[in-house]
Amino acid sequence: MCSLVKWLLLITGLLVLPGSGTAPVAPKPKDYLYYVQTFASTLLNKGLDRYGSRRTALWCAVMDARDLSVPRQNVPFVEGIRPGDRAVGGSNLYHDVATLKAFRVLSDVTGNSRYANAATGYLRDFLTHAQSPVTGLLGWGEHLYYDVYEDRVRVEEAYGNRQYGGLWHEFLGNTPPWAALWEVDSVRTQKAITGIQYHFFEPEPDTFLFNRHAHWDKAQYQTADKAQPWIKHAGLYTYSYAFLYGKTENETWLRRAKGTGALYWDRRHPQTGLTLSCIGDKRPFAQHASLSSMTMLAYFLHKAGRLVPAEETWRAHALAFLRSISHYAWDPAAQMYYSALTVEGKPVADETDGKPLYLKAWVSGYGVSSVLNAGRIAAYFARQGNDPQFLEMARRAALIASREPLPDHFVAENMADAIHLNLDLHELTKEQVYLTNARTYADLAIGKLWRNGLFTRQTDDPYYEAKLGIGDLVAGLLRLHLLLHPGSTSAGAYDWDL
Repeated sequence: MCSLVKWLLLITGLLVLPGSGTAPVAPKPKDYLYYVQTFASTLLNKGLDRYGSRRTALWCAVMDARDLSVPRQNVPFVEGIRPGDRAVGGSNLYHDVATLKAFRVLSDVTGNSRYANAATGYLRDFLTHAQSPVTGLLGWGEHLYYDVYEDRVRVEEAYGNRQYGGLWHEFLGNTPPWAALWEVDSVRTQKAITGIQYHFFEPEPDTFLFNRHAHWDKAQYQTADKAQPWIKHAGLYTYSYAFLYGKTENETWLRRAKGTGALYWDRRHPQTGLTLSCIGDKRPFAQHASLSSMTMLAYFLHKAGRLVPAEETWRAHALAFLRSISHYAWDPAAQMYYSALTVEGKPVADETDGKPLYLKAWVSGYGVSSVLNAGRIAAYFARQGNDPQFLEMARRAALIASREPLPDHFVAENMADAIHLNLDLHELTKEQVYLTNARTYADLAIGKLWRNGLFTRQTDDPYYEAKLGIGDLVAGLLRLHLLLHPGSTSAGAYDWDL
């Protein structure tokens, strides 16, 4: 039996709608470009900021697909998503990073400049209206957003009127879109990056420890007792400072990039090369090595090294981190990846049943990571250096997802990652099975998430919510279109990374 047939038999379960017996997925009536272009037009026709006293080019983060309205409140939250981390009635540019890239590519593909112009307008107006005049930080990320009804940056009030007690700035896990922002307004973008200083304890840090939170509206440094230097954020700050150094050649930013970039390298275990998740946090999970966190640190260190080619250390450290975690986290017996290890390399057991903790595919929410995300990062490294270890890691992530049953209510984010990972593998290996697999996921996403010109955040749900990975899904469909139409611009010409 050929490998293609074996693979198709393996993913047969994905061709059945959850909870529907043997009913097949309805065939998609249009090609993938139709859905991308229709989504883009719907968002720009109905989802721009036309509220409050100020009209802007910002894209609203939540829409009701039933009537294409922009609700101000009372939108139920998806399980696992904290109510205070959303942007209901507002705009959060960090949620739209992938959508912004997809719209620019869409203009290239169609010759219609509307989509790229809309992206530029969004970037410009977000810098203009969502930047703190005090710190330079942007009102985006984990907690903040721009309220289009009240024309101000705010934090979503959690249900029960519980508030976070401040306008806390914190990055999300995607690559900050500094290059796109710089093209629009280099002065404001530089202020946004220099504002990261308020995450540290002093203007010229010595230890480079920091708090992942900082006051958006107060030029106030953090205190050592509030230190929360999580590993992901160390990578994000390194990348951000490396970007600014590459633009300005100011040694201050190179020093800061080196300082944050070395935090977790200097604390790795001498035998395993593994490192903890948060320096100074005594909670057990913060002291463990996390597969998702270490892969993200490696990813941002490597991307920082690409911005400053003379600094080879970051790329070397990134490769070492990823090799260590991919080696120790793999359980050959279970054919799965442990989600957490001691820094000595031992799997961490679940406190409830004593079984090892594994990284699954179809999961989403605060503090939860998918193996698909780790697979995409491994594929990125495979593209950069042709290392068979990283290609194997990406293959394993795709295989884990294919074996794991889909939940009744899958979210757009997971489906998007599955599409991109399989397209990564197709481009790396030229194996047709991965393209077939990507199309299976894409058709399933269209069949279950497409509604009235928008993609909804999860199955059986009427809301579009940018936070749940819909931009990545749209980018995946556009990427599929490019691969299936050789006469169009090559998909390889664009950056589809996280």
